[in-house]
Amino acid sequence: MTRRPFLLVLALALVVGAAGVPRAAGKTAPAPDAFAFWRDGWVWFMPAGQTKPRKVAQGEAPALSPDGKRVAYPYAGDYKHRPENGAALRVAEIATGKSVQLVAEELNYFPPAWSPDGQQLAFLTYPRGGRRQLELIRTDGSDRRVLIKSNEKDPREVFQVVWLPERQGLLFQDLNAVYRISPTGEVLERTLFPSIAGPDTALASSDRVVPCPTTPNLIAYTMQIGGPPKFEKVFSEPIVALYLYDATTKQRRRVGPTDALLLNPCWSHDGQRLYVYGFREPQYRMNRDRFRIYRVNRDGTGFTEVCAGERVSL
Repeated sequence: MTRRPFLLVLALALVVGAAGVPRAAGKTAPAPDAFAFWRDGWVWFMPAGQTKPRKVAQGEAPALSPDGKRVAYPYAGDYKHRPENGAALRVAEIATGKSVQLVAEELNYFPPAWSPDGQQLAFLTYPRGGRRQLELIRTDGSDRRVLIKSNEKDPREVFQVVWLPERQGLLFQDLNAVYRISPTGEVLERTLFPSIAGPDTALASSDRVVPCPTTPNLIAYTMQIGGPPKFEKVFSEPIVALYLYDATTKQRRRVGPTDALLLNPCWSHDGQRLYVYGFREPQYRMNRDRFRIYRVNRDGTGFTEVCAGERVSL
């Protein structure tokens, strides 16, 4: 049976002071959406419409549950001295901070991903002597299983897991291509990244590709490009930029200021806004509070700093 291209399938099927409160220099604004984020070894929660977040639990790279009541995150104690055997996977209640541990070790420091019904978590592990793999577990700690094991060919790696709405499965990338798989681990589609981002483009492990939940032909992604001279002088490497690709018109455009390094795009639930984290020119030489969380409308307008922090999740 001939398969339709991955992006077309999506378009047709997806209708749709360390412990102190983070400080942000410059103009900030309340966010219309609730989100979780990471800063200085702690997971924080920002309620919708507010500017003061709440500290939830010690951990990293949080993923906010679909109902906005829990966060899942890697936990490794003191984040400045990570254990060699990897992190644990924990889930905490936002209201109380009470947490449970689902996986004891081997977790990579990438954010986990919630299933749309909030009953399962996808996460990456790196077993000793093995290769990175994608696993699932139920939020009660049962039914842990491996979905995908990376290998030397296809997929060569597993990074940046995204769980799609409406039972369409999960996405991840392996530096060359974007994969869509079923919750049982069957590879449904494989799309080479240049077909999204253009010729001679490639992914880094930190790059994320995520369709809009309400307009699935609109794809947000990040990739490295040549940066402004001041950025490259300070960091001696390319900048990471945010892009939107319209699979219907085949048009792509950069979103956000050209001096901004932007990572980890996350859509608002109504598909009207993107949240990212990164920093701009005033923060290039800062050692503390360099990373900020930003919001931008899907049409590219309204780029706004929200608060200091990293690893934002809606």
